[in-house]
Amino acid sequence: MTDPTCHRLDHLRHAVSSRLAGWRIVTDGDTVGFTDGQPTPVSATVSKSSAIDSGREIRAEVGLRRVGDDGSFPDSSSIKMLRLTISSTTVPSTGTGRSLVGGLRVDEATAWRNHLLPQFDECYLLEDPEQANARMSPVWYFAILLRGSGGPPIAAPQDFDWAAHRVRYRGLRVSLIDRDGTRVRTIYENPRFPAYYLPYTESRGTYWDIQVREPPAHAGIGRGFGALSKAIARRAALGADFRPLALNWQEARTAELLLRDESTQSCYRMELTIPGDDDLDSGTYLLPGGLGDPPARLVSPVQYAAGELARLRGYGRSGMELWGHSSPCP
Repeated sequence: MTDPTCHRLDHLRHAVSSRLAGWRIVTDGDTVGFTDGQPTPVSATVSKSSAIDSGREIRAEVGLRRVGDDGSFPDSSSIKMLRLTISSTTVPSTGTGRSLVGGLRVDEATAWRNHLLPQFDECYLLEDPEQANARMSPVWYFAILLRGSGGPPIAAPQDFDWAAHRVRYRGLRVSLIDRDGTRVRTIYENPRFPAYYLPYTESRGTYWDIQVREPPAHAGIGRGFGALSKAIARRAALGADFRPLALNWQEARTAELLLRDESTQSCYRMELTIPGDDDLDSGTYLLPGGLGDPPARLVSPVQYAAGELARLRGYGRSGMELWGHSSPCP
C-alpha cells in the first residue's frame, strides 16, 4: 500500500521544484548565491509563492563563511559553512502594502532545501529549543559544512562551536536531518545561553598554545585573568589577522598581551588592566562602554573577557599600530 504521507511529500516536492525550476545554489571562492543557469551567483536571495498557501511568499537566502577554527577538522584551512535560510511572509493585501511574517511548514521548507541544496547527507537544522511547534516556524535555518568549494558535505566534529552560528535565538538546538526533514538525532543543544558566552566554557572550537604567566594569588585578579587567558587563546577570537602569542602578568593588576599580525608578521605588545576579584564581588565596578555606549556593571569574569575581546577586535590593524607598541617577535 502506498504511504499517503510519502505521496503528499512527493507532490509537494514536485510543486516546489516547478516554482524553482532553473534556480540552484553555486559557490565561487568565498562567494555564494543563487543562479538561474549562469555559472556564477547572480542573486543572494530568491522568492516564490508558496506551494501550499498562495497567500504566502517564501524567500530563500544563502550565506557562506569560513569555520575552520570552529572545530577539530583534519584540514581546517578550507572548511566553510553554507547556511540556507527559508522564511515566509504573507502577500500584502491590496492597498495595505504591508507583508506580515507567517508560519512556514517544515516540509515545505525542506522541499525548498532539497531543490536548492540537494546534498541530503550531513545537513543540519538550527532551531530555537523553546519553539513550541516542531512543524511550523516563520523561518528555518539549514546548514552544511564543505571542504573547499566542492565535494559532498562533511560531518561536524564533536567540538564544533555551534554557538558561534546560533542566529537570533537565546538558545540553540542542532539536529541532523534527512531528505524528508525528519530530525534523525540531536547534535547539539543548549536551552539558554548565558548573557555573556565564550566557547571555552563548553570546550568548543580550537585554541592556540600561548605562553601564560599567571598572577600570584596576592594580586587579586585570578578570575578575570583566567577568563581572559582562556578566551583569548581561542583561534579567531581576535579575528583572522591577529594571533595571540603570550599573556603575562606584570605587576599589581597589569598584564601584557603579545600579538602577531599574521599578514605582516609584525608583533605588538599591549598593556591591559585586569579587574580585581573584589570588583567582581562588589557589583559596583563599571566597565567602559564602546563608542557611544554607556558603561556596564561588571558581574562576571566571562563578561569582562568578552568585552576585552570585542574591544581588541575593534582596533583592527590601524588600531594595533596606534595603541600597541611594536615589539620583536619571539
